[in-house]
Amino acid sequence: VSQFCNETTHNRFAPTKQNLLCHGRSTQSVINSNLDFQNLTMGPVSIRRTAFTYKRIEKSRFVLVIDNSKEMELMRNFYFVRSAVRRFILEDLPTGTELGLVIFDSLAINLTDGTVSLDNDDTRKHLFGEIPEEASQLDSKCLTCAINKAIETLEFGGKLAGGNSVIIVTTPLRGMDLDSIEVATSIATQKNVKLSVIAFNETFEGHSVLTSKTNGYFGIVPLNVLPPELHLTMLTRLVDELLAALHHQATHPNQEIEIPITIHEKASNTTSIIEGTFTLDRSIARDVLFAVYFYDQIKTGVRKIQITAPDGTIYSSRSDEHKPSNYFTPGIQITEPGLWSYVVERDGTSKQPHIVKVTTRQFSAHGEKLSVKIFTSVETAEGNATIEPIKLFAEVKQGRQPVLNAKVEATVTSNQHSFAVPIPLFDNGNGDPDVTENDGIYSRYLPYILGNRTEYSISVSVHGYEDQTFSVYDSSLRDQNQRSKRAISLDPAIVPMCCGSSVTIPSHLKKPISTFSRITVGPLLVASGYASEDLIPPGRISDLYVTSGIDRTIWNFTWTATGGDLDYGV
Repeated sequence: VSQFCNETTHNRFAPTKQNLLCHGRSTQSVINSNLDFQNLTMGPVSIRRTAFTYKRIEKSRFVLVIDNSKEMELMRNFYFVRSAVRRFILEDLPTGTELGLVIFDSLAINLTDGTVSLDNDDTRKHLFGEIPEEASQLDSKCLTCAINKAIETLEFGGKLAGGNSVIIVTTPLRGMDLDSIEVATSIATQKNVKLSVIAFNETFEGHSVLTSKTNGYFGIVPLNVLPPELHLTMLTRLVDELLAALHHQATHPNQEIEIPITIHEKASNTTSIIEGTFTLDRSIARDVLFAVYFYDQIKTGVRKIQITAPDGTIYSSRSDEHKPSNYFTPGIQITEPGLWSYVVERDGTSKQPHIVKVTTRQFSAHGEKLSVKIFTSVETAEGNATIEPIKLFAEVKQGRQPVLNAKVEATVTSNQHSFAVPIPLFDNGNGDPDVTENDGIYSRYLPYILGNRTEYSISVSVHGYEDQTFSVYDSSLRDQNQRSKRAISLDPAIVPMCCGSSVTIPSHLKKPISTFSRITVGPLLVASGYASEDLIPPGRISDLYVTSGIDRTIWNFTWTATGGDLDYGV
């Protein structure tokens, strides 16, 4: 590239992606509008020798900070926190991870001297036993005190806090002013510590300040309305958010392989049985946790768990080991790859729901793990759909290569209005909003963003099917028998990477993938939108094509019809 087009040399009517995505603006105009280039004075450029220093954390260290104030007793919040944290410590945190504990109300207390290495079951049980069984009776809370204690825990014994992570579980920080939040954030940024927040019920502006400025994760657990026996989803949501924060905070390059991933979930509160299936591919057939969640530890409402292995073996057993975490397991080792099925018999007189959740750890000898990354087009803490429609993206990869022809569906839940909308995502390269087909990034507009400052939780399920879903061979991972197969080349003379809006994948580079499932929770989205659905505009036309007859008295206009509400409806 020798120069960029400016407003004079740019053709804003050309049928290019630049015009489609940037609304006809030139490349130079887009670059100059960035804050990094505004008020920039160009002078002589001196070339300096650049030296890089690499630092790697050998062990990932976390501090879990738990709000212990009186407000945590609302809707049994603290009860659910203890149940979810018990699983988090005893089952979910990878072996060798170091964990410290802090509780706080108006004061903060270290429950551990420094961070403790989770090397065995006894250590994990002892660590969980340090958490009090009930919240305190104090209404106020001191977040700054809690963050100082967390950093003190990370620095215990002369260790460095930098590069490590703090996960805060709390109710909304409404009692704190933004100045106090800024002080707490400054403490963390000076020490290079990541802060993640998992909040009950609603957001507070300070939450996004804490997480965005320290590269942390922000999740929310909505409080349901009565009756209380239907609040089981709060517990499983808290389990999901803790895992999401753990994935986000992972610092060791191989740690994400050991963090549990969800591959199946199903709930019921109306039928006498829950039945379903889940698939284990060879990369995840280890440390499988099949959990049947219940609300009431005394009257669980679970009569029987029956599970059938791929070879047809039927197991009818139940383990009470994790009853304090509000779930049962079949009490068997689930390791065989293939299709598993299950039947959970419920007590017909019980009104409480039950949720089946299957998690496992992913392993690949070559690092070719399947990963799902969720992100949106919102670059700031809060989006506004009336100014710029909000796009949702899910990037699906195996190792470094895209996963193609998968079935990808997002579920967007409004925490205030208690509705959930399923949204199929596509990698079709239609240009609006999906830019390029076959790049492994599945996208869609977020529909029906209504009202002012509404909170939306996002999860994405990905299903791949043998003989349909595939990845791409990576030259660095091929064995001796695959030497004749080229990896994708950036040289368009060899393989045209992008023709219009599609990446061309030659058949000999398509890499088969066995059947798989993944469920991933994304970060919270806070957005404002339209007053009603009638005000949502239709989608943009990006493929208008005009032809004329010989005498140019007849002109034909063709285009693909868009949806009535962005890319939804007719």
